[in-house]
Amino acid sequence: MRNHYCYVTLIEPIGQIYTDQQTGKIVTPSSNGNTYLMIVYDYDSNYIFAKPFKTRTAQSLLTAHKAIHSKLCDAGLRPKLQRLDNECSELQKTLHARQCH
Repeated sequence: MRNHYCYVTLIEPIGQIYTDQQTGKIVTPSSNGNTYLMIVYDYDSNYIFAKPFKTRTAQSLLTAHKAIHSKLCDAGLRPKLQRLDNECSELQKTLHARQCH
């Protein structure tokens, strides 16, 4: 006698993302003049986002962060906890605090 068992489990999304804001300068700039990358790993979807940007100014980092956050939200992956690297600007910390609450 054959049995066909099917197991289903639900996993609650935890909303964690991990970021590396400044991976170091890219040796050869892109055709758009971008020389840095922001890398974000979303735990729930197991997806890695990369956003190029031109300079290490707080405003450039903030613009890249907003673009990735919008992509996450558009995909239904609203971050609840972001683990920041040690080079995060105060501007980004303030923005993230507002987005997660």
